[in-house]
Amino acid sequence: MRTYPIILSGPMVRALLEGRKTQTRRLITSMWSNVKMHHEVGEEEVLLYVREAWANCGDYIRYAATDDIHELRKRRPSIHMPRWASRLTLEVTDVRLQRLQDISDEDAIAEGFKSITKDGNLIKYGIPDRDSFPGTDNDGWPWAEWSTDPRQAYARLWESLHGKGSWKANPEIVALSFMIHHCNVDRFISEKAA
Repeated sequence: MRTYPIILSGPMVRALLEGRKTQTRRLITSMWSNVKMHHEVGEEEVLLYVREAWANCGDYIRYAATDDIHELRKRRPSIHMPRWASRLTLEVTDVRLQRLQDISDEDAIAEGFKSITKDGNLIKYGIPDRDSFPGTDNDGWPWAEWSTDPRQAYARLWESLHGKGSWKANPEIVALSFMIHHCNVDRFISEKAA
């Protein structure tokens, strides 16, 4: 099996844990080109292990997305998470090259947005806080910034990650679909081999 690390923010990790996120889009780099090539060859499965902000607390790991570790001095950024500390494995099921703006409504929702309605009629899409509701205390969006159009919500998310004008630039990207496994990648590999 081929394995690659993937860095995700706290809100996207929570979306994985809740089963809302089953796709991700990335700018084309040599790593994502390799993922596409290995998936297309089909001889080996492609797995992504999620790197997220974390803290090593001796006998256990704490994760910023779900645990209160803001005060811990041992908090580490996602880029420094070792493979053994990862708790989520993504089994790649599809890899496509496409232009960013070719994303469908369904694919935009699969990027991890939560849908909420206040009146039973109007549905809005956005990034919730840790409590699963709109707000800004845990990297979520306030209600006013949620959108009735999932593609517009995704455009807002993309620009928050890649800068103003990055949606309009409409770059070619790699779109990955995956199944989520709530375990470390090495445990997943060993259990699958058994």
